[in-house]
Amino acid sequence: EDWDLAALVVWRPPAEPVRLANHAPRPGELLTIAGYGRGTYRQVSGRCTQYYSPRIDLPKELVELDVQARQGDSGGPIFNDRGELAGVLFGAGQGTTIGSFEGRVKTFLASLAPDIGQPRDDAPRVALAPIEPAPETHSSAGRLLAARPAPTQPPVNEVATLRNSTNLNQNDNVSAPLAGVSWDAARNILAVVGVVSLLVQLVKWAG
Repeated sequence: EDWDLAALVVWRPPAEPVRLANHAPRPGELLTIAGYGRGTYRQVSGRCTQYYSPRIDLPKELVELDVQARQGDSGGPIFNDRGELAGVLFGAGQGTTIGSFEGRVKTFLASLAPDIGQPRDDAPRVALAPIEPAPETHSSAGRLLAARPAPTQPPVNEVATLRNSTNLNQNDNVSAPLAGVSWDAARNILAVVGVVSLLVQLVKWAG
C-alpha cells in the first residue's frame, strides 16, 4: 500500500517479458513512461530528477522524472534507455511523475515467491523465470515473470521529501476487454448473464 504496487497472475502471452533493470536510475538519466490513460497509448521521455519517501519512516525509493503522466496511466511502466523496467508509476503533478523504483518492485515481487528469478527446467529463458500460482490454481500456463531480486538502492546523494502529488489511482477508470474476447462478444455474454439473473429473480418472486 505504501508503494502503490500490486501483482496479477496472468496466462503467459506469446511475447518476451520486460526485464527488470539491474541498477537504480540516477539523476539526469533518460527515462520513459508509457500508459493507456484515457484509452489511448502514449509514451513520453524525460529525465530522472530525484528520489522521495512516502513517509518519513520509510526509505527514499520513489523515483521522480520531469515529465507528467496522464490520468489513467497509473500502473504503467517507467523504462530506462535500455528498455528495462526502471519503475512503476502511480502519481503525477506539477509536470513530474513519481513511481516505485525497480529495487522496490523487486522486493515486492520477492515477497510473493521466495524462488522468484530461479531457473526452472520448463522455463529456460535467460534471466527470467515464472512465479507459480497458488496450489489450487496450479497451471504450467499461468505465470508471472520477473527478474531475480537484486540489492540495488537509489542514489544516496539525491534524495528529498515527498511533496504533494496527484495519485492517479484515485480516479482510474480505463478498462480493457477480456483477454481473447472482443467487446461485442463480452457485451453479449454480459447481456445473457443479466437476462438469466432477472429470470431467476422473477421465479423467486413468483414462488
